[in-house]
Amino acid sequence: MVLTRAQPNTSLILKTLFAPLLIPIFITGLKRIRLVIHSSLSESILPYIVGSSTSRDLWLTLEKRFAAITISHLLQLKACIQNLKKGSLPMLDYLQLIKHTVDSLAAAGDPLDPTDFIAYILNNLPAEYDAFSTSIRVCFDLVDPEELHGLLLSEEMALDQRASLNNDSSAHAFHNSSQTNNKAFSFTTNSHPSSSTKRNSNKPFQSSNNSSSSSSFRPPYHPSNYVNSRIKCQIYNKPGHTAITCCIRHNHSYQGHAPSPRPTSYSPTTHNPIASYTSYPSIHPYHTSTWYANTRATNHVTHDLSSISMPSDYTGSEKVVVANGQTLDIHHSGNSILYSPSSKFSHKNILHTPHATHNLLSIHKFFNDNNCHHIFTLSACFVKDNLTGKILFRGHTEGGLYHIHLSSHKTSPSCLIITASPSLWHQRTGHPSAQILQQIISKNNLPVLGKFKDLSFCNSCPLGKQTKLPFLSTPCISRSPMELIHTDLWGPSPTPSLCGFHYYIIFINDYSKYCWLYPLLTKSAALTAFIQFKIHAKKLLDHKIRTLRCDNGGEFTNIAFQQFLIANGINQQFCYLHTPEQNGLAERKHRHIIELTRTLFAQSNLPLNYWVEIAQTLLMGAHVIPG
Repeated sequence: MVLTRAQPNTSLILKTLFAPLLIPIFITGLKRIRLVIHSSLSESILPYIVGSSTSRDLWLTLEKRFAAITISHLLQLKACIQNLKKGSLPMLDYLQLIKHTVDSLAAAGDPLDPTDFIAYILNNLPAEYDAFSTSIRVCFDLVDPEELHGLLLSEEMALDQRASLNNDSSAHAFHNSSQTNNKAFSFTTNSHPSSSTKRNSNKPFQSSNNSSSSSSFRPPYHPSNYVNSRIKCQIYNKPGHTAITCCIRHNHSYQGHAPSPRPTSYSPTTHNPIASYTSYPSIHPYHTSTWYANTRATNHVTHDLSSISMPSDYTGSEKVVVANGQTLDIHHSGNSILYSPSSKFSHKNILHTPHATHNLLSIHKFFNDNNCHHIFTLSACFVKDNLTGKILFRGHTEGGLYHIHLSSHKTSPSCLIITASPSLWHQRTGHPSAQILQQIISKNNLPVLGKFKDLSFCNSCPLGKQTKLPFLSTPCISRSPMELIHTDLWGPSPTPSLCGFHYYIIFINDYSKYCWLYPLLTKSAALTAFIQFKIHAKKLLDHKIRTLRCDNGGEFTNIAFQQFLIANGINQQFCYLHTPEQNGLAERKHRHIIELTRTLFAQSNLPLNYWVEIAQTLLMGAHVIPG
């Protein structure tokens, strides 16, 4: 019979003892998992899980159907995003389809690069978005997908408004041509307004004047009489139609009439990078929304879906409760970045309720998202940064409410102002010196506001260009030999000496500037070399060493070296960290030794192993040569 010391199976013992307690808990947990999975599925997926009795079977069924990553699945998703066209779809639905496909690619393990994502969106747009796509492609900075979402929604709104204006003008032109007596489709008319025209004289794009217009140009698709219309073609410079409907829009041989030059005091004739600062700014209108600051609101609420970047459908059951007790349904939610003229603010978890009458800004969430605070006065409100105290935005009051005007799109002025002060030109041109700045201004004829002598002190220049101040040379303070010794260690040498030395240490007498050199095998031999030097100096000059000046190297700060100095009554002076200039006498001696050693090597063509012998020979000659 053999006895063994085998360990008992602890897990088996625990399962046996606690099985009556663990099994009901385990079964309840599985039921809860299955309930959670069921509640998170949409109605279109429920038929696929019929017959799954356990939570594991349910999960495996879903994984097999939706998470199986195959080459064909990836190719199908990529082909889908390449062939997806906007067509007649609304822009929001088109962007959501692309986002759904991109999310599917990411879930399959092949996420799409943001640059490719933007390229797919722009390439599949209709022809009327060509100008918008070109403006995005020529940008120097990559546009964020969220920012592109808001820009596309704004462009769609602008195109819809333009199309409605064109339809109204076309319908009005047909109405005027039906009232004229001229049936030759001519543009020369002499018609009188009817009573119906007089009644509708306040409607846009309808004329009530007895005016006449003549033209030899006859558009093929609009043979109507555009009498005193407020629309004017930007190409042909004639009223009655816009540039997008002009028939000579694609006629490249037509040169048109040059617009009258804009009055300006500076107009460069050649391309000049500096002169680009002085051109006139082009102002681009952008959509600005008004938000009302509310201290009781727990979330940001908006009725404008374009204020949300990449919105998603709201699947919760919560509703927005307004002041009168009514509840409003939530259709979408999402995040956005809103811009002021000088700052941008992050808005997280914005709720979209179409039936809301105003945009509500939750002050509490605005503080948390942007690290700022509000100051409310009787006539205005201010948004200040918590760290710097800088005013980021200023709102105003109207009807007892605080209005905050923010834009959902960033505006980029094409240039800066025309004239600027010398200090501003100093900042724009990269902080040059005053002399160079004066040359730049005079050579490029830059318009300066004020006189150049008004150039103020730039606080940033000394912070970025500062260097060490020069160290003044101190006179000799020693009154007797060995009163002050300067020491420093050099090495390691790339080539060992004949005896295998890699370092050397020097000791300089401050009184006579006499120098001793001791070669070292390692840096830790510095203490041995100092003991030899102390004995040699005592016998040679009959003076004790009082002070030793060195840097903060480990060979001088170790405990053995310091205990030896204390035992012999020698004071030790350290220079400040990263300030070798305070030990400048030893540092300059190193430079003198190394330079002359390289010079003698170049002259004698000796092997590099003789560097110790050459250095000692140089020191002996330096002590003999006067000066």
